[in-house]
Amino acid sequence: EGAHTKARAIVRLTDKSGQPIRGPVVKARFFHFAHADEAVTGPLYETPEGYAIDLPEIRAGIWNASIDVSLNNNRFTNDQDVHVVAVK
Repeated sequence: EGAHTKARAIVRLTDKSGQPIRGPVVKARFFHFAHADEAVTGPLYETPEGYAIDLPEIRAGIWNASIDVSLNNNRFTNDQDVHVVAVK
């Protein structure tokens, strides 16, 4: 097993001109491929850097991030794999 470190995932939402999008409802699900049964799911909270969710621990390896954004009757979803190289 690799090191386990608490972390915070931040999602930055911008419009086509690169300006931050403020006020949406953002939900997400994050899990490490080798530990899919330990997924973190929930709402993200707004911060100056973007929208954040606290993760109880993060491990090096491949993670899946599923993001759901709703604003003014519009909905955007995105599903990405993220490779975490090192955990400090």
